Amino acid sequence: MKNPKNTIKSTFKSNLLLLLAASLMAVTGAFVSLEANPQCNQACDRFESCAIEIWKQNGRTIPATEKRKLKPGCMNTCQKHSAAVMSCYQQASNSCMSYWQCISQKYKQ
Repeated sequence: MKNPKNTIKSTFKSNLLLLLAASLMAVTGAFVSLEANPQCNQACDRFESCAIEIWKQNGRTIPATEKRKLKPGCMNTCQKHSAAVMSCYQQASNSCMSYWQCISQKYKQ
């Protein structure tokens, strides 16, 4: 049986990498209008709130500069990979951790 603390740390590290990747996309990608795709807008609102929740669960606070990049980075990704993002959003409607894990698995494929 896996040690829950190791699982949480491992998941947090994976989530942090995903957050950093989304932030990098926000910096390097073209800015996409937040209203361009209502489905992406909804999924990215969830992405942003989940990022904040997961950081809080790990006793941390997202730096303001990173927090500002969350939604634009997600929107850029969603515009390019909307089927994968929306699939995760629909499958993990009530669980932030499931949402993060789904997105991580989709982008590893």
